[in-house]
This record gives sequence, structure tokens and C-alpha cells, in this order.
Amino acid sequence: MSCVKYNFVERHLSKRCNKWLVKVPDEFFTDKFNLVGIYDILGIRSLERALSLIINNNEEIEEHDFTSIEKNASFLYGLVHARYITTPEGLDDMKRKYVKNDFGRCLKVSCFNQAMLPIGLHDTPSHEEVKMYCPKCEDVFHPEVESEMEDEDEDEGLSEDGSEDSYYYIDESFCDGAFFGTGFPQFFFFQFPFLRPEKKE
Repeated sequence: MSCVKYNFVERHLSKRCNKWLVKVPDEFFTDKFNLVGIYDILGIRSLERALSLIINNNEEIEEHDFTSIEKNASFLYGLVHARYITTPEGLDDMKRKYVKNDFGRCLKVSCFNQAMLPIGLHDTPSHEEVKMYCPKCEDVFHPEVESEMEDEDEDEGLSEDGSEDSYYYIDESFCDGAFFGTGFPQFFFFQFPFLRPEKKE
């Protein structure tokens, strides 16, 4: 039976739709405290298989199981990412992207190219893709994402018994707002008040 050798994190973060995500350290995933509540969503078996794909570089996976495990891994990575970016290390990672304008600039003339931050409109996944928040005008915008050079295989995976085994069915071009959370910009500027721009009069 053929197997797939795969570095999930490297490939996941290389996708254009995930360009706003930061790399979550393996040790953050292996601390079970950071997975509290996610077991209830994915289930123990699905979570452990997804976790194995994330933290084990070049993990060999049976080919017919691969797609479903990969989708669960994307879901798991995103939910843990939302928790990681509220830690001191995660905030520093996001700050580096913010000061480099990796999240884009506000297009309003009156905002003078103000850097933006990602925000979710829902904390529950699969509801809405990520938006961009301008801290100067306090408006929320739909980000533009370049299309992938090649279409990804979007076939839904099956588990070894032939049943669907993926909790997360989202198009490859979709970056979920829940992977950042509804309160991230406010928390970010609470930690880095010197980065908050002056409000418009």
C-alpha cells in the first residue's frame, strides 16, 4: 500500500491563503493544555492523527487516508494558532508581520496607508473567512488573496473503512477568521499600545 511522505507545516504555511498565519512551535502542540476543548470537536482519534501529521516532519501516511487527515490537521493548526498568537511569543511573531505590513494597508486616503491586522467575525470555525481590521478608521475589510498557481486537489478524503473522516470541509483558498479570533486586534494593541495609531478627528 502506497504511503505519502509529507511536511505538513511547511506546505500549509506556503499556501497563499495562509500567508497571515505564523509558525506555531511543536512544543505548543504537545502541551495538552493548549488542546483543551478541541478534543471535544475533533474527537480523540482524529485529533491524535492530525497532531501526528503536524509535529512529525515527513510522517508516512497511507495514501487513501491522507486527505481527511490533512483537512483535520488544517483545522487543528488553525484553532491552536488562535491560542498561540495571544501568548508573548505569538504576539511577537504577529508584531513582526504587522510592522512589515504583511497584513496589508488600509486603502482609505484618510488613513494614510495604515497597517492592518487580521480579525475573525466569529470565534466558531467554518462561518467566515478572515477579515482585515484598520486600527485608524476601525473598519473591517475583505482581504484580497492571490489565487494559487496550481489548483489543489479538493477531493474529500475517506478513512480506512471507507467513511468520511474529516471534520473540516473548507475550500483550499479559505483562511478561517476563527484562526485569529474576534478579539485579536484589541488584545494586540493592549499589549503594544505604542503601535496603536492616533484616531481620526
